Amino acid sequence: MVGHGWHTGVVVDLARVGHDQLAAAQDFANFRYLEIGWGDEGFYRAPNNDITVGLAARAIFLPTPSVLHLVGINAPPQRAFSASDVRRVPLSKAGFDALLAFIDGMFDKDEAGELRYLGPGLYGYARFYRAHGSYTFFRTCNTWTQQALKAAQLPIHDYWGATSESVLEQVDALPQPIQLRP
Repeated sequence: MVGHGWHTGVVVDLARVGHDQLAAAQDFANFRYLEIGWGDEGFYRAPNNDITVGLAARAIFLPTPSVLHLVGINAPPQRAFSASDVRRVPLSKAGFDALLAFIDGMFDKDEAGELRYLGPGLYGYARFYRAHGSYTFFRTCNTWTQQALKAAQLPIHDYWGATSESVLEQVDALPQPIQLRP
């Protein structure tokens, strides 16, 4: 997992992902790792990263559409995100499969079962996709990351007040998390 200041996400090794486990993986076939984040569409996709008070207020106080942000990387995550907090969390095969099922289930698909691609992402080779669920004060990127880790059969508590720091603290309390340095 990765913590980018106020935001957390999940990084998976695409070499471990089966062809039918994550529909978006085919869009990142030339990469070794995939970072996945979930959040408010308006906030995430603000033109020129122009975060206004109105945009932030809407994201906090009103249910807003959500997106998944996927980034393909080839460097090990600790190097690709050297300014971020990166943790390797060993998962069982069943836990990893459950994590992938959780993530794959978050994609909103059209009537033909195709992912709803929304446009390029924020950095590198990245893409936005329409996601299920609304972003609210009670459901943020950090609560989403908690839910993903919990789906991976980890003893994580999901609660609405989660911050990036509180998610990292829970991961650090697990029996085998490894903080990665560049």
